[in-house]
Amino acid sequence: MQLYDSLPGVALLRHNPSSYQAAVMQLAPLGWWPLDEDSGAIASNRIYAQLPGPELVANGDFNSWVSDDPSGWVLMSESAPNRVISERDPDQLAADTPTVGGAANFKSDTPYQPSIRQTVVTHGYTYEFVLDVSAAGQGQIMVYDLVGIIIQGNVSTRTKRHIMLTDWFAMCPYTVPCDVTADRISVRKVGEMDATIKGTTSMSLAGASPMTGSALAFDGATSALAVTDSRLNGLDELTLMMLVKLDNAGEADNGHLMYKADEFTWRVLPSGQIDCTIEYSTTNAQAVSATGAYSTGEWVWLTCRIGADAVPHLFVNGTEVSYATQTTGSGLRTSDTGNLFIGNDDGQLATLDGLVDEVLVFDRALTDGEISTLVQRSDI
Repeated sequence: MQLYDSLPGVALLRHNPSSYQAAVMQLAPLGWWPLDEDSGAIASNRIYAQLPGPELVANGDFNSWVSDDPSGWVLMSESAPNRVISERDPDQLAADTPTVGGAANFKSDTPYQPSIRQTVVTHGYTYEFVLDVSAAGQGQIMVYDLVGIIIQGNVSTRTKRHIMLTDWFAMCPYTVPCDVTADRISVRKVGEMDATIKGTTSMSLAGASPMTGSALAFDGATSALAVTDSRLNGLDELTLMMLVKLDNAGEADNGHLMYKADEFTWRVLPSGQIDCTIEYSTTNAQAVSATGAYSTGEWVWLTCRIGADAVPHLFVNGTEVSYATQTTGSGLRTSDTGNLFIGNDDGQLATLDGLVDEVLVFDRALTDGEISTLVQRSDI
C-alpha cells in the first residue's frame, strides 16, 4: 500500500481545530485513530494539538497574536508525540506580521536564526516531519539537528520526510531575506500507538464518512486493525468509542468492535443488541443492551465505559441504552500483553461488517456529559 501523502487532519486543522477535534484533544485520549488515511500503518493522535506552551504564554507579544490560532502553537512532547509544532524564537515574534487562520509567517533578515526548535525527541527513533506551506514568498528554509542538515533548499507546498533525529532539531531561514508562510509544521514519532492493517480492510473510501469524507471498510471476513502498545494493558478504567455504519451484525453474527484477549470483548449482536464484557479475576462485568439499541445502514456513535465501580455502561449516540443484562465485575482487573484488535478478534473470526471512521480509547471513565459532548460536536 502507498503512504497517503497527507497527514490526516492537516487539512481540517489548517485554520483551526473543529469543535469535535478540540473536544477530543481536551479529553486527551490514550489512543485516537481518525481512520482517514491510505496507509499500511494507521497512526494515532496524529493531529494532536493542545494549549499554548509556556514559552509563548510568557511572551508579551503573544497577547496581540491571538488571531493566529493559539491552540496550535505548542512544542511536541514525548507524552503526546504527534502535536503540531509552530513555536518560534521570541525575538522574532515582534518583527513578524502574523497571518490569520493559524498560519505562521516565518520572516527574517538573519540567516540561521532558529524559527522553531524542538529539544525533547528521543535519540534513535524515526520521526515523520511534515511542513505545509501556503505561501512561499522568498528565501530558503533549513531543517537541521545535532548531526547535520536534514532538509535544505526552496520550500515547496509540502515537505515530508522520515528522519532519524538525535537530541533536538530546528528550522531556520537559510537564505535572506526569507519570508515563508507555513500552515502547519508537524512531527510524529513513527510507531507510537500505530495500528497495522490485517486481512482485506479497504482503505480511505472517498465520501464514506460524513465527518472526514473517508472511512475504513471492514468486510465481515478477515478485516482488522491491530495495535501493540503496553499502555493499553490492564486498564482499571476505560472508555471505548467508535463511529460506525454497520451493514449487519458481522461475521457469524458476532462482529467485534474492539477486543483484547483476557481483558475485554465489545461486540454487536443481531436484532440491534450490543454486548461489552470486561474481565475480572472473580466475576466478569458485562452489559448487554436490549434489542434495537443500534440500527444498521446509518452512522452511529457506540460507546462502552467502565469505571472504578466495575459497572459497564453502553451508549448509542451519547444516550445510555436500556439493558437486557448488566453485571458488576468483582475481583481484580485482568491484564494481558496481547494486541488490541479493532473490528475483529485475535483469530480474525469475528469480523465487523461495515464502515468505521473514528476510534477512541480513554484510560478513564468519561462522564455522561463528556460522551454526549463528543457526539454532539461531531455533528452526526
